Amino acid sequence: MEFSTLFQNPYALEIFKLLNGLLVVAIIFIPIERLFYIRKQHIFRKGFIQDVGFYFVTWITVTFILVVPIAMTIRFLGYFPLEPLHLWVGALPLWIKVVMVLIVGDVAYYWVHRLMHTIPFLWHFHAIHHAAEEMDWLVNVRIHPVEIVLTRTGQFAPAFALGLIGPHSPNSTGLVLIIPLVSAIWGYFIHANIRFRFGFIEALLASPAFHHWHHNNDGKEYINKNYAALFPFLDRLFGSLYLPKRNPKIYGVPEQVPKDLAGRMIYPFQKIWEKYILRR
Repeated sequence: MEFSTLFQNPYALEIFKLLNGLLVVAIIFIPIERLFYIRKQHIFRKGFIQDVGFYFVTWITVTFILVVPIAMTIRFLGYFPLEPLHLWVGALPLWIKVVMVLIVGDVAYYWVHRLMHTIPFLWHFHAIHHAAEEMDWLVNVRIHPVEIVLTRTGQFAPAFALGLIGPHSPNSTGLVLIIPLVSAIWGYFIHANIRFRFGFIEALLASPAFHHWHHNNDGKEYINKNYAALFPFLDRLFGSLYLPKRNPKIYGVPEQVPKDLAGRMIYPFQKIWEKYILRR
């Protein structure tokens, strides 16, 4: 098969774009991590290949699965008399709507994220992300599809409810892209193995140190902190902020999570089956 003929296939072209996207992010972050690392570690650290697999799992989830809960959410909101609110919000200046989308999205993410640490049923899915024992930019994509659906739906729902995204809001196409774009770009940054600190700005904007403390496994008194993705003031407001000058010593989770990609996909369902069904 000729190279040009191969890319007449839309799926082959999409995979090519995905590989290019991954390569671009790697070219940006790998040199930065080599120069400004917190811990010296191999580029191809433990679980690197499996996390590349998660990169494609994320694409499949967002492209083919997420559309269903989003459509259901929009349909559900249609039963409420929200049109006057949507008309008022839709008329706001674009910059205000951008700020609102970011703040509303992060507030929603904060609580969905916190529930994943609080409710054992949900933790089994989120544990896949926290099982990483070495932190770098690629850990950002180690997310179970169920978690992606819950967090993204949770982020989009209030934006739709407020009318920030919808038929009455000009620039909806751009606004709807803000959440996944910012989540991806900033997500790679705050997971990266880099020692950048923001000084007083860390109170307003998440840094790698802020999020690394969320991933720590140093002890019970240090875990379950720093749930926000963008705005640490949410953690200060809700009593979950922890950001000392030092960096964590240990990452990961106490439980044994499978090392292979397929095992990580199945693991949460196995735990739920064992804990909530077999014990009945």
